[in-house]
Amino acid sequence: KRILKINSLGEPEMSFGGFENLGFQLEEPFQAAVSADNTVFVSDISLAKVFAFDYFGNYVYEISGMESAAGIDIDENGRLFVADPSGCAVHIFDKRGMLINKIDGKKIGGGESLTEPIDIVYNGGLLYVSDRSQCRVYILKENP
Repeated sequence: KRILKINSLGEPEMSFGGFENLGFQLEEPFQAAVSADNTVFVSDISLAKVFAFDYFGNYVYEISGMESAAGIDIDENGRLFVADPSGCAVHIFDKRGMLINKIDGKKIGGGESLTEPIDIVYNGGLLYVSDRSQCRVYILKENP
């Protein structure tokens, strides 16, 4: 269970995220996102963490404090959005991995609540959050 980089010919170019560069093995990598500065973020739903790697696959840091970490996305300012299905929340981190905001599932308004946000897309100030248990996508206006 690792990250495999494939070149334009479909051939494996490099792999990372294994024991040799982490000191432990990724358990269940769920999604990857790449920031404008080429930092590669990988969520691991079982470990409930997001790992940051540089362009060459070297471990940089990790983000924890969630009950689980599933879908991730990055905005133009380098903020990282993480869907936390077990915690019924969306976490927002700055580019250094510090928590800026948490959108609790009970705070989305209109009598609606997130119960199992599994994936997230950020686009133009809006968060598109897929809720697996409710079989719907919520569109939320994100406040920085």
